[in-house]
Amino acid sequence: MLPNACGQLADVLLRAEIAARSDSTNADWAHLVGRLPSFEDQEPRRDVQRAVADEIARARERFVAMLGTATPFAALVRTSSLETAEAEMLGVLLAIEFDESRQLVVAALRGITDGFRPTLGLLRRLLPGADDNSALRPDGGLLRACLISLQADRPWARTEVLVDPAVMWSVSGETVHEPALKDDWVHIDDELEADGEDIVLIAGSDESRRLQSAARHCRGTRFVVANAPNDRAGWDSLVRYASITGRGVILRIDDELATVGRATIDRSIHVHWALTSRSELSVTQAPTRPWHEVRPDDAAATEPELMAAFGAESRIEHRLTAHQVTLTQQVLAGRRSNPDESRSDEVTAAVRRLASGELDRLAVRIRPRRGWDDLVLPKDHLHQVQDVVHRYRHRQDIYGPWGFKPLPSAGVVAMFSGPPGTGKTLSAEVIAGELGLDLFRIDLASLISKYIGETEKNLEKIFQAAEGGTMVLLFDEADAVFGKRSEVSDSNDKYANVETSYLLQRMESYDGVVIMTTNYASNIDSAFLRRIQVSVEFQPPDETERLHLWAQSFPASAPLGELDLPFLARQFKLTGSGIRSVSLGAAFRAASTGSKITMETIVLAVQSELRKQGRITTATDFGPYASVLAR
Repeated sequence: MLPNACGQLADVLLRAEIAARSDSTNADWAHLVGRLPSFEDQEPRRDVQRAVADEIARARERFVAMLGTATPFAALVRTSSLETAEAEMLGVLLAIEFDESRQLVVAALRGITDGFRPTLGLLRRLLPGADDNSALRPDGGLLRACLISLQADRPWARTEVLVDPAVMWSVSGETVHEPALKDDWVHIDDELEADGEDIVLIAGSDESRRLQSAARHCRGTRFVVANAPNDRAGWDSLVRYASITGRGVILRIDDELATVGRATIDRSIHVHWALTSRSELSVTQAPTRPWHEVRPDDAAATEPELMAAFGAESRIEHRLTAHQVTLTQQVLAGRRSNPDESRSDEVTAAVRRLASGELDRLAVRIRPRRGWDDLVLPKDHLHQVQDVVHRYRHRQDIYGPWGFKPLPSAGVVAMFSGPPGTGKTLSAEVIAGELGLDLFRIDLASLISKYIGETEKNLEKIFQAAEGGTMVLLFDEADAVFGKRSEVSDSNDKYANVETSYLLQRMESYDGVVIMTTNYASNIDSAFLRRIQVSVEFQPPDETERLHLWAQSFPASAPLGELDLPFLARQFKLTGSGIRSVSLGAAFRAASTGSKITMETIVLAVQSELRKQGRITTATDFGPYASVLAR
């Protein structure tokens, strides 16, 4: 509870005010003295005016001695960096808040029946030297630490002073009850060195690295991590919580630091601040107080960090960032373990889970279900596709022990070009499945906006969501944005070139696998081509490959009649997607008639597919099966 010294000081000061307003024989004022808890067992003395000065001095001595104890009130005074006069005012205010008898005395002194809280005018009279007391100034310690607030819309002398309820809970030894306490606030209570800077600015792509640097370089041993508030009430709540708990504040800044935030940081000189953001804060947003800028460590998790997080037996193929390691641990903690999975399999599944959420709203997720056996390509093309897997899998060795520099990043960029239906998307799916990653297909045409800057914002959302490269990004119809930059003849050309340059820069810094598909490789800007590590030009399948595709297109469990697959492969130059479309069409025709899949159903499906493609056919094209069309 509140120390007795606070109540005794409040009582003697109130008694002095009573004495100042009355003569020694006034029974009404003497009756008020009898209401004060510290004097309730004493006969009211008529010579209070003469004795009050000595009592005030003794009460203040007891109060100052109490500030050196381990009480919650004394701790609050220390963590808020309050001067003695400010601590006295806070003690008096709390003593009045906690006791109804004192509140009745305050109401009588104010001359109103419901004026139970002291005003600025009353406090000025109660506290010795109040005219010079910093506690009454806007920049005083009590307002600076957001421990009190002033009732607005009143004349100065009649302005009531309110103690925040969180302060009353804290001095009572209870848990801090902060109404604005956010669910996303995080505490850091690690074994840290107390030395550091009062204000540090930290910018970097990885959140965990930013937090680590903030806790290491900011003064203090305990911190609260919070997102930058949106309004004044939120900032006051954060400062008050830091003042009560004695914690430093590690602030996450998404975009920019609001003016109210900068002013709060400048004013809260007793709080140690670490301002963290993805990009460097503008100088115009930085605090005016001295600050120190810190560069966080490299975002990539080190081998010891991976071993500590997942165990020495786990083989981590993915180049995880420090923040992704933290998130993966959270997924593993909440995910029910499968006894049939190894530890490495569990970690891989958790890493794949990281992609869920934001990226699902921006792109189409493809969960790989097909493998190398489903991919029908010439040998040299197949080896090129496999090269994407090898580059991703072995990059930790190449850019680690082998000493090669990951310039501009450790990511893998591939381009698949060729006519529609030749296996570009399927190859991307197989690559993702082989790496144990999910594939996200991004339709660039849907991201392009006519509004200046919106295209870049849409693309930035995707790359931020995919940060760290634990998924494969497939940019479909890549020439929509990756196309050649043109001569600038108007503003449209100018901003189209800006979009292309931005995407080029952003792709360079991505650490994962980027696959671009296009029907026309000649349309891709040469600046992108220089950064492509694997380029595969897909061609329509030849007869041997078409025969393989026809054989694959019908599952073993499907009801099949006599099929002439060599004829189909020889006669119809269909791509893989065309053959799959025909096989499905034939299956539905057979199911609708209750028959098996036969050459008749397939021929009819072939005719439908060719018409859909706009290709003209004649009866002779179907050879011995032309009679099927006649029927």
